[in-house]
Amino acid sequence: MGLTISSYNANTISSLFSSMNGRNSNTVGFDYSMLSEYNSIKSGNYHKLLKNYYSDNTNVKAKTFNEDKKKTVDDMAKQKTEASNLYESASKLMNRGKDSLFKEIEIKDEEGKVTKDYDRDAIYKAAKAFVDDYNSTVDIAKDSDVTGVVTATAGMTGLAAANSKNLASIGITIDNNNKLSIDEDSFKKADMNMVKTLFNSQGSFASQVASKASMINSSIVAASSTGGYTNSGALSTVGLMNTYNSFI
Repeated sequence: MGLTISSYNANTISSLFSSMNGRNSNTVGFDYSMLSEYNSIKSGNYHKLLKNYYSDNTNVKAKTFNEDKKKTVDDMAKQKTEASNLYESASKLMNRGKDSLFKEIEIKDEEGKVTKDYDRDAIYKAAKAFVDDYNSTVDIAKDSDVTGVVTATAGMTGLAAANSKNLASIGITIDNNNKLSIDEDSFKKADMNMVKTLFNSQGSFASQVASKASMINSSIVAASSTGGYTNSGALSTVGLMNTYNSFI
């Protein structure tokens, strides 16, 4: 048996339609929202926005990644160059035989008197080059990320500290930054036997520094042959030298 209109009064009917309108309104609003999002997806707008967003961020990250990598490669190349220069300048002082700087030569004074002595000008020039290359190596290696470079450089400055008294006696001093300074007049007037002991004898200061310079060089070569970035994605100095030519 169906309900008759007499079962409802005006207030009941009004409440019923009001409830229906509210429910329909909410439902229609939700449907339109879903349809709007669906149309955006279907039309490709979402795809374009997402692609653009991630493309921009990827480009920024890639740019930073490559810039950091290039800087590390450049730093390692400079460290290798400075260490090689230091090795060469030390080797020049260490030379013996016909290429030795520590051979007595005949020197004529202003009065024409001939004596035998070392070529102090040539020895000073070689020692000054050694000091300059030593300082450049210390300066550029101090911020290195290669453990072998840091260790060898620390060993090198330790050698200088251990020989500081003898170095000072020939006009070479060490400052608070572990760099050497050479006084020309003091060096040229110094006892050449001490100079020879420090730079040309077996196991000399120069030979030990040359060994440390060689270790710096070897550390960079080793680091450049075994990888690029760590498993976590962090920038590593290892394996970057082999990409150096791609940046120059």
